[in-house]
Amino acid sequence: MTRVDIPVRARALARLLVRHLDRVHDIALDLDRDNPDLHIAPQLAYVRDRARDLYRAVDPNSDISNTRVRALARGIARDLDHIRDRARAINAFVIDIHLVETARTAGELLQTMEVLELTEEASAPPEVTAGAAARSPGRTVSRLIAVAAWLLPVAHRARYGEEFRAEVGELPRRARPSYALRLIGSAPALRRGLGDGAAERVARAGRSV
Repeated sequence: MTRVDIPVRARALARLLVRHLDRVHDIALDLDRDNPDLHIAPQLAYVRDRARDLYRAVDPNSDISNTRVRALARGIARDLDHIRDRARAINAFVIDIHLVETARTAGELLQTMEVLELTEEASAPPEVTAGAAARSPGRTVSRLIAVAAWLLPVAHRARYGEEFRAEVGELPRRARPSYALRLIGSAPALRRGLGDGAAERVARAGRSV
């Protein structure tokens, strides 16, 4: 695959990922209606929205860096792994089956972005690759990110906090506060999707009877 082909493949994979997530989200909605304690659909909706952001970010006309795109792809892959674990724990195998191809697509997209970033770093002048310090979110935005992470279940705060900081750090400084505020606004839905483990405990208790 040539360097020119890599962005084209990344965009095709991102579009396919959104389609997969649209389909599995519709299935999860039906399952959640039958069992409101599952809360799988809200988390899938969150991941799907992030996949749509990723699809826009890999547009050739986008000014979003490949580092941020890669952070989005990595977060989506991790979220899909978590949802699959949750689905298996509560015997929602129909979700797990549909997520197999979705997770594979996310993995391929992440690998494609890593290859693209490596090729660009190899051809970039030293002053371009030395700008990591400019990605620091800043004190006020860091506090907003901390609030967004604090609103999530304890077991997920550190990972999502790290991911949020990576995403915000890739934005222009003027756009960071509003993005951090949107993270806070979406945190309650993400919290419901992540759950507190109650559904898994109920499912395990039922299997042990």
